[in-house]
Amino acid sequence: AGGPTDALSRIVADELKAGLARAVIVENKPGAAGAIGTRSVLAAPADGNTLLVGNIQTHATAPFLVKDAGYDPIADFDAICGLVDMHHVLIVRRDLGAASVGELVAKAKAAPGRLNFGSTGVGSGSHLAMELFMAKTGTSMQHVPYQGASQMAGEIAAGRLDLALAVLPTVTAALEAGQVTALAVA
Repeated sequence: AGGPTDALSRIVADELKAGLARAVIVENKPGAAGAIGTRSVLAAPADGNTLLVGNIQTHATAPFLVKDAGYDPIADFDAICGLVDMHHVLIVRRDLGAASVGELVAKAKAAPGRLNFGSTGVGSGSHLAMELFMAKTGTSMQHVPYQGASQMAGEIAAGRLDLALAVLPTVTAALEAGQVTALAVA
């Protein structure tokens, strides 16, 4: 709840409600990189009344990285449309002392395993992106998985988490309030 998929789902639900002239309910079921909610949609009657707002986690990574995800993203679902592409931003807590990617890499190399990064779950896009970042930069950091982007963003803003590669909408308010520092956009 509170993450980009949730926010997008609520926008779509409002438009569907207006167009269908009936109630449209958004139900969040987080966990297992989206596999829990995705399985619940798969188990619902195939009557056109239950829709899934899928994302890269539910349809590209979770089926391959979550043990027994319980669904096939191609065979089990029919795509209706694409909704949005979201930019990711590499953010750090405000007082980390890294004003550039180069400074972050130097800090991480100086203290291997001491910095921690957040993700929206094991095997999520934010987790895999940080693993790639560490592989490309020769750094080592501790992974801290969260159930959602809003939790993760709040932890960085509060200074309890060092950094993350997050989708921009989840950290825009923290960026505008000066609670986090953005180092790069992907």
